[in-house]
Amino acid sequence: MSVTPINGKKESSPDHLKDLPAELVEQLSKQYVEKGPNGSRLNDALLAQLDEGEKSIDELLVGMYKETGEVLKRHTLQNALARLVKGGSIKKEGQGRYTKAQ
Repeated sequence: MSVTPINGKKESSPDHLKDLPAELVEQLSKQYVEKGPNGSRLNDALLAQLDEGEKSIDELLVGMYKETGEVLKRHTLQNALARLVKGGSIKKEGQGRYTKAQ
């Protein structure tokens, strides 16, 4: 089975998509298709960065670049942080500073 992701290129199907009909795969988010049902590499990497203590958004952007080699958009990082705060994994400690929840 192959899937046609959002970018339109045909790729071989990841294991978590093998038994799904093409009609369903077309409705899945790009994140789910790429990363599967077990979560986001971004969230895992952010939590690892915050293991080192309180950090600002700028420090997280630099740390993420050093760890992954990817340049994240500030808005993407802010959205991920907001989801982690809402989920109780991290706490906002002031203007743009975050720590891991205890």
